[in-house]
Amino acid sequence: MDPNDISSWQETSPGIFCRPLDEPDLYYLTNVKIWESTASTIEYEPQDETEVEKWMNATLTIDKSGQTSAEFLSLDAPVPHSAIFIFPKNTEQDKLEHDIIFRSGHDVIDGMATYALLNNLIKYAAQAFSSPDINLAVSFGDEYKNLTPPFRNALGLPSPDALKFTQTELDAIRAQRIKNRSGSLGIPLRQQSSIPSKSGRAALSFTVEETKAIITACKSRNTTITPAIHSPGSTTKRKIAETRKYCRPPYNGPEYNMMICHTNSTSVLVVHLTIPSDSAPHTAQSPHEFQDVLEQVQHFYHKNAKEVNLLDGARCFAARTLEWPTSAQLPELGIPSVSLSRRGVTDQYIQARHGRLEVVDPWAVGTELSAGLGVSVATCQGAMCLRAAYNEAYHEEVGVLGFLEIVKRVVLEGLGVV
Repeated sequence: MDPNDISSWQETSPGIFCRPLDEPDLYYLTNVKIWESTASTIEYEPQDETEVEKWMNATLTIDKSGQTSAEFLSLDAPVPHSAIFIFPKNTEQDKLEHDIIFRSGHDVIDGMATYALLNNLIKYAAQAFSSPDINLAVSFGDEYKNLTPPFRNALGLPSPDALKFTQTELDAIRAQRIKNRSGSLGIPLRQQSSIPSKSGRAALSFTVEETKAIITACKSRNTTITPAIHSPGSTTKRKIAETRKYCRPPYNGPEYNMMICHTNSTSVLVVHLTIPSDSAPHTAQSPHEFQDVLEQVQHFYHKNAKEVNLLDGARCFAARTLEWPTSAQLPELGIPSVSLSRRGVTDQYIQARHGRLEVVDPWAVGTELSAGLGVSVATCQGAMCLRAAYNEAYHEEVGVLGFLEIVKRVVLEGLGVV
């Protein structure tokens, strides 16, 4: 790949720009096609200036109906395109509060880019408040300059044409995933439905004091929060590696945050546990047992994170991509699993205060259409929070919260901080 070629986008017709697809593009595009029958994705393409104006009005909605942001999210209604919804809350005499919700397909943006978008949104809003006469006029026509290239291009990797993955190596990755999942207990389901329902979200917070104690305990064990949170599970893998810092200039800068830029590991760790029967009396998590599991997880992380194999990330996307669907049939349910991604310390990505505007409790969670749980852990303003996305066809909120409670209890007891 030519390192001087800073963009793969080409204007194929007036106002229409296209670029080649690579592994992450094909993975998410295939998922969009597979799940489109669930009415979770709608495509939209402005045709002229009038349509662009309509699109602008449609992508920013201030809801004054009295509906709360929580009620809006519980509906999980499909949106035709990436959009921002603002919900005014009860106001005090000297303070106005609003909930801001940004919804977008994962084929367009990921969690870290969502944080960057929110931070920029608040920054420019604060500038408008501080300087009412500032020129906020927006001119269209050069948006393509900030369009992001394919994953491999941004990371300076050989193009798919120059380096193709063989079917043998992709089959080996798939076989490994199936083998290591075959002995997994999975998580309980409320029903064996073949059609997903609405996506739900559940959250469980640690106190600031608990978070401090966990960080201290992790440091004393020469580990971090992520392996500690991963340890309560019987099967785990390195879910996401943030790769923006590995992008070549200018794609490692803030101008190009709006892209899918993470990798999934091809390695899988299986931790064998002895599970007591339901009739066995409950006992606290043994710190010794927890330490044994933590060391296995920590070794796995060190082994796979010493040097990020960026090409391996593309290989994993390719292995996980299903065949392009020729009918409306959805994938088999399979063994429901729990995936974990760490958002890090959100204060490092979203500034807590911009001028007169203060940001409180920012978070990003994906939509879950499978029977698994998409769990993320993040620390904001000193307090750690576990969040889980689930599908209501397979799980109830009380059960998901119960799972998060178990994770929290095992971590606190296992690290000896309670």
